[in-house]
Amino acid sequence: MNTQPSKKRILILGTYPIVQARHGGALRAKAVVAEYERQGRPVHYVAVFRRSSFPNRSLRDIAVGMETDRAIHRRPELEDVLCGRAIMDDAKVKAALTKELLSFKPDIIQLEQIYPYLGLKALLVELGLNPVLIFDAHNVESLMKAEVYERQSTGDAGLIAEIEVAERDLASRAALMWAVSHEDVVVYREYGAKTVVVAPNGSFRRPASRTAQEYWRGRPALARINHALAFISSAHLPNWYGFKAMVGEELGYLPPDTRIVMGGELSNYLKKQYERPKTPPQLAFLRRVVFGGRVSDDRLAGLLEVSEVILLPITSGGGSSLKTAEALLAGKKIVATPFAFRSFEQYRDYPGIWLAATQAEFQQAITAAMAAPPVVERTAEQVAALSGLQWSACLREAVGEAVKI
Repeated sequence: MNTQPSKKRILILGTYPIVQARHGGALRAKAVVAEYERQGRPVHYVAVFRRSSFPNRSLRDIAVGMETDRAIHRRPELEDVLCGRAIMDDAKVKAALTKELLSFKPDIIQLEQIYPYLGLKALLVELGLNPVLIFDAHNVESLMKAEVYERQSTGDAGLIAEIEVAERDLASRAALMWAVSHEDVVVYREYGAKTVVVAPNGSFRRPASRTAQEYWRGRPALARINHALAFISSAHLPNWYGFKAMVGEELGYLPPDTRIVMGGELSNYLKKQYERPKTPPQLAFLRRVVFGGRVSDDRLAGLLEVSEVILLPITSGGGSSLKTAEALLAGKKIVATPFAFRSFEQYRDYPGIWLAATQAEFQQAITAAMAAPPVVERTAEQVAALSGLQWSACLREAVGEAVKI
């Protein structure tokens, strides 16, 4: 008798392509697809996305139509919401996804975050389809969006309510939920989730090439300094709020031979903000910061390799941070908020980690980290435990539950 689980077809929906993935959500979705493929499961990933935000795409990914694109241009902070709604409201997207659904005939649809569900729910009803649903919740998005919108004074209470209603509905309807932290498990159980598995965020961490390391060491701004501090961030504005709250914009407290190297899309945003400094603090900021821009995976690994300290000034948001996993696997000194170690609590007491909850403490921790020995010494047991931060290990239990369906 055949006791092997059936290889049901899995369609994964997101609001960002995973070709040349850079930000956290796309990296997680890419890892999910890779793990299903590793287990021999028939899986398609489809992104509903805005072309100008993601120049690289697969043939299955669906760019939104002109009307949706214009709506996103007017309200860029709603890009994920508008891409999700487009599944039902944008004729171009609806037709393309309908064709995928009817040709691939997925047994399971997995949603990466809540946003695709905003349009998919109605489309499934219209098509008379009833696949099994899996909800991979990277955050409790309604809580995270409430923080973001409050800072931006957008007054979108109705939108936050819409997201929360969708989260509650999908959590209660899904056959399986993935959450990135135990804190999120508690919330989603309250929302009615029946089966919830913790699938923490991880890393694709690989050794940096010599070329990537030499690229950073060859930068003129880094040629004659003694301390390089790395801060990696996508263009997710809460990351900048955290930097301002913990590291601060007035960087005069850092020694002149120190540079904070910013890698990722956020550094492009800040470079524009600081292109015409007008005050002494702004000038001091520019003297201490190197804008690295968007970087390849190899150059990101190179930046972590040549840096002495990795900064994780994360103060808000849900879920857990991929940047924490990357930093731990890099083996460098880390200065972080306790919030940055959500779902990584077992590593908080490892050597070379400074945790600080206020700006004064964080700045003092940076100074202490720079004064500490340059090499972080870890035991063999600690190094072995860190292997659990690779994506394949982080997703093993969750994917194992999914393939049992």
